[in-house]
Amino acid sequence: MLAEMRWLAACVAIAAVFGQGGPPSARIRVVDRQTGRGVPLARLETTNKITAWTDSNGVVAWNEPGLMDRRIYFKVESPGYSAPEGGKTVQVRGGEEAVILLDREQVAERLYRLTGQGIFRDSELTGVAVPEAYRALNGGVMGQDTVRAAVYQGKVFWLWGDTDRPDGPLGNFNTTAATSELAGADPARFIDLRYFLEGTFVKPMIPWTRRMTWMHSLMTLKDPSGHERLVAYYEVVKTLGVIERAGLAVFDDGKREFAPLAEFPIAPKPPLEANAFAVRAGGREYFYFSGLEPGGAVRVRADWESVQKIGAYERFTVDGWRPFAGGGAGLTSYLDFETGQALEVKCDSIAWNEFRQRWIAVLQVMPGEVYYAEADSPTGPWAYAAKVATHGRYTFYWPVTHPFFDRAGGREIYFEGTYTNAFSGNPVITPRYDYNQLMYRLRLDDERLHLPAPVYRLRDGRLLMKEGVSAARAWSEVVSIPFYALAPDRGREGTTVLEGTFRVAQDQAPGRGAAGRESWKSAALIPLYRVEGGYSTQPEKGVQRVGRVWRNPSGVLALDREALMEPRQR
Repeated sequence: MLAEMRWLAACVAIAAVFGQGGPPSARIRVVDRQTGRGVPLARLETTNKITAWTDSNGVVAWNEPGLMDRRIYFKVESPGYSAPEGGKTVQVRGGEEAVILLDREQVAERLYRLTGQGIFRDSELTGVAVPEAYRALNGGVMGQDTVRAAVYQGKVFWLWGDTDRPDGPLGNFNTTAATSELAGADPARFIDLRYFLEGTFVKPMIPWTRRMTWMHSLMTLKDPSGHERLVAYYEVVKTLGVIERAGLAVFDDGKREFAPLAEFPIAPKPPLEANAFAVRAGGREYFYFSGLEPGGAVRVRADWESVQKIGAYERFTVDGWRPFAGGGAGLTSYLDFETGQALEVKCDSIAWNEFRQRWIAVLQVMPGEVYYAEADSPTGPWAYAAKVATHGRYTFYWPVTHPFFDRAGGREIYFEGTYTNAFSGNPVITPRYDYNQLMYRLRLDDERLHLPAPVYRLRDGRLLMKEGVSAARAWSEVVSIPFYALAPDRGREGTTVLEGTFRVAQDQAPGRGAAGRESWKSAALIPLYRVEGGYSTQPEKGVQRVGRVWRNPSGVLALDREALMEPRQR
């Protein structure tokens, strides 16, 4: 026993010596060549298969015995980015920095991880200043999924689903919440999340359900006394896909949790387990809902009484808005702009964009692809989408736009989603990043986001795009969409404008877009002909072929005419 005690004391002494005088780490920075910003989620691998992942500053703290003060080759991988020749050999010295440049191939720029432990871990270990809120384990959160956010009382109010904790296998399954400042916030740097806590861990937001409960569709509205209130849809979950009961809850500012507001007699189908966004239509204010069923297919008047009555909800159909009766097929058919192939979209997040003067959406395509699309009305027609982010063999679900963070008049937008190996079949789990939120920035003036839009046929035979129909105040005269084309101001190499009306793909050799990829090989392209009085996609003897346009993938005219007739959105 005495010998064991002496051996243990010697080990403690040795550990103390090494802890005080250990060699400094080298700082390896992985950088986006285009912006000079560090790249999060980059994987470095040595020739003997040692792996490391960059933190949210694109930093790896390297301190590997035998692999210091010498040149080391790192294979470098990061979804949506590429390293010239697959990697780089750099000089690694303790206390010094080595830089590896990556080329960003995807349109969206990965900015940082918002949640979980060790967001700026490697930066801290190598002496880089990091935001104070992220120096500790913020809220005790190890991981959490499915973000929802809205502006409430001048701040951003955030919700998440299931949340992992550090001191046990089971965390919070009754929804987690936080707030952050909106005024002065810089979403390009980081978001200072202030969680609602119960001790050192996050506080359940809807504890009275006493079961696993997920919350969605945050809505701010006035109560009967005129006070701003925050209302959310909730679902008590039995198993994945099986809802036990559902209703609405309202935030209690004093108790800092949600209280019951209304319980629905049945869970809505399609459910409201999504995002609520404000729309003005027909002179009235509404909340529209986007989510698992793409296209903003459900709405309700944005007032205290209406949101509590399931009978007040309406569903968009081929005949316009009708009383909510559940069931029914979706009216949205998405195609990949590059290939023309159909996309199986799992969910969408819709918002009005001032820069584009259109409704925009970020879309989830399994397992980890994010697409961008535009439409003239909140219900559509949604058709062509461009891939903006990828996550390799990882899942990235419930991507959500944050329009309250829009910059430069909507030219620059932000979105986030949950990065997880769930549903992916990937046996390799990314440490620290798994089951957490990633933030992205997307610049809408990128040529790769110039997408085909509807060309409308009016009753009098005229062919006009959105701006032309609006100027003529002729939305009630629209009868069909014969094809899609690029707007005159949405230039792409290899296109030409026809009489100032719309832009078509040229018939000659394929052009090359901003990313250097061959364009105009889409299976959705069809010939366009000049005919007497206009243009047609139907060939006739002796008519001139003037280029190619994009086919209409849907036989349904999914136009929310009431919303289109409003002068602007709120």
